Amino acid sequence: MLQGEIIRTCSYEKVAEAAVLSIGVSFRQRMSLLAATNGQSTGAYVAALVRRFEEEAGPREMHALGLAIAGADMPVLAGLRWVVETMIDDDRMADGRRRSPVSLRANARGVEAA
Repeated sequence: MLQGEIIRTCSYEKVAEAAVLSIGVSFRQRMSLLAATNGQSTGAYVAALVRRFEEEAGPREMHALGLAIAGADMPVLAGLRWVVETMIDDDRMADGRRRSPVSLRANARGVEAA
């Protein structure tokens, strides 16, 4: 299952750093800024988001990740970007509550939340 491969590989700081560089300048700059704000290197910050996704994700989130990478030319990079953006959006809840990552991205693709 490619979703597991994305999580296994991108949970390592050096791999995450290289993947962020491969995704593009705008994404790299955004991740670098967020990482610096959190007192981390870009790779450490992104890898931590991936590990947290792994801890929190259930079957619906993994299915949503699968939908996000389906048909992508570079599914690992597309999947990493989806995971990172989902986790960042999850952290931005104004009232302090946390939503499941699936509630943020998967519903737009027709995946029902619990």
